[in-house]
Amino acid sequence: MKVETLTIEQYMAIKLITDTYNKPETQSEYEKKIIEFFDGSLDVPIADGDQTILSLQKTLEEEIDTVTRFDIGGVEYGLIPNFEKMSTGEFIDLDTYLKEGTKLDRMMSILYRPITEKKGNLYQIEKYDGTDKYTEVMRKVDFKILKAVMVFFSRLENSLLNASHIYIKKQKNGKIILKQVEAIL
Repeated sequence: MKVETLTIEQYMAIKLITDTYNKPETQSEYEKKIIEFFDGSLDVPIADGDQTILSLQKTLEEEIDTVTRFDIGGVEYGLIPNFEKMSTGEFIDLDTYLKEGTKLDRMMSILYRPITEKKGNLYQIEKYDGTDKYTEVMRKVDFKILKAVMVFFSRLENSLLNASHIYIKKQKNGKIILKQVEAIL
């Protein structure tokens, strides 16, 4: 089977298989589990099993830009439009799910909610009320959307760490220069 798209639900199942079996000593068991998951059994030609493994790897490696809006089930969902205005509840829940790394559907239901109002490229999303309401829907979302937003957060984190490092370095240099000026005076 050629794996061209994955839902978040499929990805979470694959992640569980990967975490359990994707080790050098259990590599063949890992491949069997993946083939069974996508092809339904191991009773497939070797070439088809190989195609399943290779196409899955390609799909998982594919990169896309961050998706701010998508449609599923006739409902348009939008990414939190302004992270600076994120509520404390949203932040705490998102931080919890990011650290756990297993409840990706719940994380997505924090980040993406139905759009309630649109004006040009601007939009508002439904007020946050926990993750239960949209978790099932988010399991059906294309995995690439999740991956893109995770890459966005990773790059943001790296940028913030880099900016902090530069700021601290400037502060240290400023103190050294101030001490040199004081010594001259």
